[in-house]
Amino acid sequence: RLKLSGYNNFTLRQFPKILFQTQTLRDSLHDVILSDLQFRTLPTGAFKDMSQIRLIEISLCSRIEIQTNTFDNLPRLEKIVMTKNNIPRLPRMFRNVPSLREIYFEDNNISTFERGVFESLKNLNYLTLDNNKIHTLSSYYFDGLTELNTLELRYNQIKHLPS
Repeated sequence: RLKLSGYNNFTLRQFPKILFQTQTLRDSLHDVILSDLQFRTLPTGAFKDMSQIRLIEISLCSRIEIQTNTFDNLPRLEKIVMTKNNIPRLPRMFRNVPSLREIYFEDNNISTFERGVFESLKNLNYLTLDNNKIHTLSSYYFDGLTELNTLELRYNQIKHLPS
């Protein structure tokens, strides 16, 4: 388990990609928890090829731009928790994450989705997008989510639902 926190004036201006480039860490980490840090970008392939990772949690960070394919080739990833960040847009960030079952994107100021953002997540059961700034839901937002049992959208500003 790796935990990095910005408490006690510890700050990171860039995502600590170097931590995940060593083979030993990529092959042994099960949980990555990043909290209260100042990095602005979650880069493409940030966690790429981390074969044992099951949980990624990123919370209380400043405005974060998530890039395309950030979560790439993570065969055992089961859960992503990203809460209380400032993430206005969700790109197509998932590729080859067949075990992903739960996503928590709460309190992030999300207002827009790139088409197909969730479509590769065939085994996703639970998705919460509570307390964001979603105004419109389009039917294509949730294309491909054949196993989705729970979708939570409380405390958004939804004005339009697809018919």
